[in-house]
Amino acid sequence: MLIHPSSSNGSSGGDSGNEPGGTVSQGKPTAFPDPSGGRGNSGGNATSTSPTGSPLSFSPASRTSTDPRPSDSSPTFESNSVCQGNICPSVLSVAQYASPPTAFLFGLGQDNAVWYRTTNGEKWLSDWESLGGDMISQPSAASLDNNLVDVFVYAKNNTIQTKRFYNGKWNDTWTELGKAITSPPYAVACGDSQMDVAIRGTDGGLYRIYYKPYAGWSGWESHGGGLSSYPVIGCGPGPWRMAVLGFRGTAQPLFTTTWLGAWTGWVEAGGDFRGQLAIASRTVEESFVFGITVNRTMEYYNWTKTGDAETNNLVDLGGSFQSTPVVYVSGPDRLDVLAVGRDDRLKHKALIGQKWAEEWQDLGGAFNSTPAVVSLVRGKVSVYGLGVNGMLFHGTWKVGKEFEWSGGPEWLADGGELSLTGMKFSGV
Repeated sequence: MLIHPSSSNGSSGGDSGNEPGGTVSQGKPTAFPDPSGGRGNSGGNATSTSPTGSPLSFSPASRTSTDPRPSDSSPTFESNSVCQGNICPSVLSVAQYASPPTAFLFGLGQDNAVWYRTTNGEKWLSDWESLGGDMISQPSAASLDNNLVDVFVYAKNNTIQTKRFYNGKWNDTWTELGKAITSPPYAVACGDSQMDVAIRGTDGGLYRIYYKPYAGWSGWESHGGGLSSYPVIGCGPGPWRMAVLGFRGTAQPLFTTTWLGAWTGWVEAGGDFRGQLAIASRTVEESFVFGITVNRTMEYYNWTKTGDAETNNLVDLGGSFQSTPVVYVSGPDRLDVLAVGRDDRLKHKALIGQKWAEEWQDLGGAFNSTPAVVSLVRGKVSVYGLGVNGMLFHGTWKVGKEFEWSGGPEWLADGGELSLTGMKFSGV
């Protein structure tokens, strides 16, 4: 879920062969300036080494290096999470494609550069590498096809910066997409035909820009909204394919605007949430939205292709949480939701057909971030998180026909020294 033209007009750049290009067209919003072709900071050229994973235990430890690469030691982690007393935002971002099976895991380093590592779901394909930059927000990434991955981030100069991986190579420099923003960018790929990026402008409104292969970037579109949070986009298959979510006011009720051939306008769906939302679709007919309430329980609602979001009652899934929910959809009949409990441990619950598991499954760990999910091998899922020192770790489970995941993990340390602090709004 993740651009990177290197030329000043937004066309393709670098030595990328027949990369889809195009120009950034002129938008009209006044509170959010038009996209610029200016360049940001140049990327780094870190050298890959053969990575390994070390068995992980959850007890106090410390690291002093600012280079987020694996060490030769077997690090351990404290169980006193920085998420305690907060709703941890998503600070890790994953973009993956199927052929060959590859997932990119991105994070903001403690040196303010964007760092990433790649895996095929069975083993690491690369060591940590730096993309450079001088950034202040967590990255958001998306993959449009099997050759293209884009990553977006909010830079210290108050601009959106983007970088593209195409045909096995990163473009040399960061490219500016826009200015005057008050949220991290949120990127999502809607199939192979379109990539969308949403932000909150200085006027509190939703602004959206999208990319189409061989056509390039659109101008920025204003959708209003008066949001008190940063927006989240969800895509589903078919013509009913997109919804944008956000909060308004101090009570944090959920508002949505949905694409049904045209934008519906903002509709209040209710609730009293804190932190970031999660949205997912199992089928073309139905989407789900999950959030953590002011009481720290998890609630969700779903709405259908023909229904309005506000006509569906919120459903309480219980639990007690301190991170943003994460949703993993493995097919038309199964959905799994994850979040970090207030005991710092990972919790899991599955929906199979129309029936939820009765209890939250405790998967263990000691998380200092919202989890990130990678699933490239059929029947297996890996969940990644950050330790108290910013080091990445993960565990892997088998997903079968039962509600609970099996084959409880050997937690592995994956190196890195990433930032635990995600950009967020006060009270959100």
